[in-house]
Amino acid sequence: MATPAMKGRVWTRKEDETLCTTYRSVSEDSVKGSSQTSEGVWTYPPQERFGPMPMFRNVSSNAVGDEQGSPGKAKEDLAFREAMASLLRLMAEQNAIAAEERKQEMDDRNMQKNTSEYTPMSKAYFNRKKGEIMARQELFTSDYTPTMADEDDAYGL
Repeated sequence: MATPAMKGRVWTRKEDETLCTTYRSVSEDSVKGSSQTSEGVWTYPPQERFGPMPMFRNVSSNAVGDEQGSPGKAKEDLAFREAMASLLRLMAEQNAIAAEERKQEMDDRNMQKNTSEYTPMSKAYFNRKKGEIMARQELFTSDYTPTMADEDDAYGL
């Protein structure tokens, strides 16, 4: 079955909504009665920031009928690409931060699970080790700035 996008035309909002509604009804878990999709996935992104999404084609602007090329269109395309690139960079940073937070939570849970059956002496040992690791991580963060310059420091502030 060829989709409208395959035929070279953009899907209408009604077709998008129909597809989303159909997918949500199909993905309904019949055993639990709860949706397997996360909430908010099918919300439309704000269009006022970048305007409607362009249809990506393998056709150059010259083949469409613009013989000279449009400098305004080229600037608009460049601005759109730069905006999308900055948005993607921001999303990558946010994903990296979220992944680091998930990793930290997982490490904390594993540490808690692994130390729950230990003796008080073992717990003290692991708490001390955890404190050392946390102190070491704080020393090597990217935004670390010393609070006071040492007079013996060759790289004084």
